[in-house]
Amino acid sequence: MTDAMNDHEDGGPEVAIRRLRALAEDVRAGRAGPS
Repeated sequence: MTDAMNDHEDGGPEVAIRRLRALAEDVRAGRAGPS
């Protein structure tokens, strides 16, 4: 979550949202999970 919190410096909140959505899709697809 640290990377997502830092994204506002790299490209604005939309970048963090995009990454979180991609991660959520990975979790639903079973490609990722709680670490």
